[in-house]
Amino acid sequence: MKCTVPQISWHNKDPVLSLDVHSVPITPEHYRIASGGNDSHVVMWEVTLTEGDSTVEVLADLTHHLKPVNVVRFAPIKDILLASADDDGHIILWRRQDHPNIMLEMDGADFREHYCIHKTLRGHLQDVYDLCWSADGAHLISGAVDNTAILWDVQKGVKMQILSCHESFVQGVAWDPLNKVVATLSCDRHCRIFNVQTGKCISKVQKLKMPHTKEDGTVEEKACRLFHDDTLQTFCRRLSFTPDGTLLLAPAGLLETGPGAKLENVVHVFSRHDFSRPVFCLPSTDKYTIAVRCCPTLYKLRMRHPPEPGKPLWEQTHTLLKLPYRMVMAVATRCSVLLYDTQQEAPFARISNIHFTRLTDLSWSRDGRLLMVSSTDGFCSVITFDDGELGEPYLPSDEQREQGDCNGNTATDTAARESVPAAPAQSQAETPAQAQPPAKSPVQPPAPAPAQPPAKSPVQSPAPPQQRPQEQKASTDPPPSSERPPPAAGDAPRTPSRRVPLVTLSSPRRPAARTPSSAAEPAAEEVAEPEPQEQEQESMEAEDDGTQLVLHLEETTRELDEGPGSPAAVEPPPQPSPRTPRRVPLVTLSSPKRSPKPRTPAKTDG
Repeated sequence: MKCTVPQISWHNKDPVLSLDVHSVPITPEHYRIASGGNDSHVVMWEVTLTEGDSTVEVLADLTHHLKPVNVVRFAPIKDILLASADDDGHIILWRRQDHPNIMLEMDGADFREHYCIHKTLRGHLQDVYDLCWSADGAHLISGAVDNTAILWDVQKGVKMQILSCHESFVQGVAWDPLNKVVATLSCDRHCRIFNVQTGKCISKVQKLKMPHTKEDGTVEEKACRLFHDDTLQTFCRRLSFTPDGTLLLAPAGLLETGPGAKLENVVHVFSRHDFSRPVFCLPSTDKYTIAVRCCPTLYKLRMRHPPEPGKPLWEQTHTLLKLPYRMVMAVATRCSVLLYDTQQEAPFARISNIHFTRLTDLSWSRDGRLLMVSSTDGFCSVITFDDGELGEPYLPSDEQREQGDCNGNTATDTAARESVPAAPAQSQAETPAQAQPPAKSPVQPPAPAPAQPPAKSPVQSPAPPQQRPQEQKASTDPPPSSERPPPAAGDAPRTPSRRVPLVTLSSPRRPAARTPSSAAEPAAEEVAEPEPQEQEQESMEAEDDGTQLVLHLEETTRELDEGPGSPAAVEPPPQPSPRTPRRVPLVTLSSPKRSPKPRTPAKTDG
């Protein structure tokens, strides 16, 4: 392990309030770092690990914030997406782009990387102190001085839930890697657990009953507070979940060992199975703790003796938890960094005397080789580890997976079984549903369906305009155009009804009540149409044999030309007069003078 403090101006010698390491390194020896400072800048750095030393080079300088930047966090995805929050209550999402942005970078051409504002999240009224991404990078939680924590939908840029039950500043937030709960730590000395889906507080811990021995030797339980109050000299209390989601580590903790005893600064460790009380504590021999970050890499257990086959590994070692692997945690106190693991209570490493003022934040690289620490003195420390120094990376074998949760199945694997197969299960359920319509498509439209309209009467159920002309052409041939008036345009479904007056021109039963389809036959207006039943029969006969139309037309013409005995031949009307007798029956039948007489008594009698 080596620790170096590069003597560069990180933020113009202003306090560095936060930093973060991107999960995907540029190369195996080059890491991308983001830092936010009191100068309202967000700076991208490249840290290169060399033999015995490390070099730092600036990649980009983002200057859109107007007030100090309190926290910066990379999204845990391959794409470079950074969230930064300031004292204005604004959260800016930065995304890398290929070309410089003149509005955001004063000298954009001089930088190796260029970034643009992807989204700006506005919802807090005052300073935002902490941020945390979800495991999939689609959601974000923020805690602020306005006593609220907000769950954000990053893709839509909207608020999902507003957690407003805090009584003081929210100085730390954490998102469960299993995407079930979120945790907050506030100045009101409460650690709260919320359901991600509903936003309800499912657990709140403030005190813990612990046994105390009195002077007379009797033992009694006394409620002790677990966290510092708002007089703690720090603006952040950055809590964190372990990579497998089994533990929650909360800094700024207290522990009372007895009446009148000195309070001890600790980090409380909670199990996800019971957030009501801590399962154990990590003691801090130095000052109060302000931040906890876990190494993303899991390591194998340190064995003192050769492992015995058929026996769980944690029973063969002195470990705190029933886990087949070790997890390494870095705890930042006021002036030092302590390294813990889940195999022992005491820290196995301590880095101190590296900064002149208090620490503010720390971050791990994904491979566990780099640990960055920021401070209010304006400098950052680079702590590097050699390969295998922290341990051998843990890779669960097939035998351990088959033995179950107690013999090597991590919480990450359990979460994978609960969440990952859910998406394929939906896809499998959707695949048959999508495949069923093609299989049923030949059966759903049966063959007799289009044949039903021709079987019905053409007057009672007319067919659609696209099918009716085809059925008429298939059933009968139309009469010649010289003997039959042409149909009106766009009136194809009513063609059979226009043939009826042509067939029954000589019927004297009642006057016509419908305007004829053609003006070339003047005598057709004075002749009544037959009854509906006879009309259907005659129209069907006309469709069966088109020659009957010619016979009826010849007989009607012969009657009109016989002489004075015929009613139509008494006074042959001139050519423009055929319209006059056509209007008379229409006016007479629809006259408003005759119709109100029978209707008025009917309303009065009723």
